[in-house]
Parts: sequence; C-alpha cells; structure tokens
Amino acid sequence: MIQKRYRFTSWDGFIRIVLRKGPSFRSDFLSLRTLPSNHSHLSSRYTKLISTHPKLNKGMSPAPKFAVVVSKKVSKSAVTRNRIRRRIYEWLRLNLSQLDQEQLTVIFVHNEILAKMPYLSLVEQLEKTFKKASLLKEVP
Repeated sequence: MIQKRYRFTSWDGFIRIVLRKGPSFRSDFLSLRTLPSNHSHLSSRYTKLISTHPKLNKGMSPAPKFAVVVSKKVSKSAVTRNRIRRRIYEWLRLNLSQLDQEQLTVIFVHNEILAKMPYLSLVEQLEKTFKKASLLKEVP
C-alpha cells in the first residue's frame, strides 16, 4: 500500500476533476485517467481548499496522487477486488520514483483476471499503460 499522502481523499474533489478533464489511456485489462497538477481547475481547487480549511489541509500537496477503482461489475467478491487493488498499489509503491511526480492518476480495472494473473504479467500491463500515458520514466 502506498502512503496516505499519495492517495486521493474523498473530500478534496480532485478525483472528479481528473475524471472530467483528464485524457484516458487503455490497455487490455485496465485504463487510467491522468491530469497534471498544474492544470487550472486543480490549482484553483487546491488554493480554495487551503484557504477555507487551513488546519484540515495543513500538509496537503497537490501531486502525485493515485486511486485504484475496481467496480462490483469486475467481481462481486470484495476479497477479489481488494486483492487487485493491493497488487496495483504495491506496484505503485515500488515504482513511485520512476513515475511522473506532477500527475494525478486514477486507475480503472476492467477484468478480474488481474487477481490471479502472475505478478510479472500484471507489471507488464501496468508498465504498458503508464508508458502509453508517458507517466513512466525510463531507467538507465
């Protein structure tokens, strides 16, 4: 699991902005939407949150932030949905230094096969999608 500061919070309104304004990138089993943290809608929302609730938003930073969405349509079992979510968050945690630090990203899972897929195959899917979105830096 990644640290809390790298996850979206439900009350900040950033997810809605990313979903409305961010471009979508899709691979076989997942897709993502991303938006740079200096986008005008995000900047205005961030300054509004800081000014209206200074104590609540004291240590808040606008980027990077990630969310993993696994719908009940993917799997009725909460255990399976959580397993998929944990596996993706673990990959994000391990590769955080290689990811673009100025983006807010929402990952959507489309198939429950990710729960039983070998980890290396999952890594390939994630890398393919993040490279398509130009969010993954090449390691020398």
